[in-house]
Amino acid sequence: MIKKADPIANFNPEIIYLVSGRVSGEDDDIAMLVEAHSQGEAEEKFTQELQRIWDDSSATVLVISSQHFSTAFTQRVR
Repeated sequence: MIKKADPIANFNPEIIYLVSGRVSGEDDDIAMLVEAHSQGEAEEKFTQELQRIWDDSSATVLVISSQHFSTAFTQRVR
C-alpha cells in the first residue's frame, strides 16, 4: 500500500525559493515558489516552467529576483 506523505510534515523552508521574473516581451511579472537545493537550480526550474507555460523552449526568461522563501517572508512581513 502506498502511503501519501503529509505535505506539512515534509515542508523544508531551506529548499524553497521565491523566484520572480517575466518572459521577454511580456508585461506581467510572475512569482513562483520553487523547490530546489540551490538558488541557481531554483532559477533554472523557474525558467523551464515559464518556457513550458509559454510552450516555447527558446523563450527568453528574465529572472528579476530570487531568494530563500524564509528570507523573502521575513522581509515582507516586517
